Amino acid sequence: MHRSAWLEMTDRQVLIAIGLTVLLVIGLVFSTRTPEASRGPELLWREAPSTPLPKTLEI
Repeated sequence: MHRSAWLEMTDRQVLIAIGLTVLLVIGLVFSTRTPEASRGPELLWREAPSTPLPKTLEI
């Protein structure tokens, strides 16, 4: 029976593959983040109206 090449990887090769995968993921995360300066303005909340809103539905 023929064994696949994936089953014949040494422990060192597996650790190197895991390490490279982690580095790739970290690199992708940091390369796709937008810098703080180019994000734009923060959310601006409107103040609540001082007078109560009129009821629109009265039965």
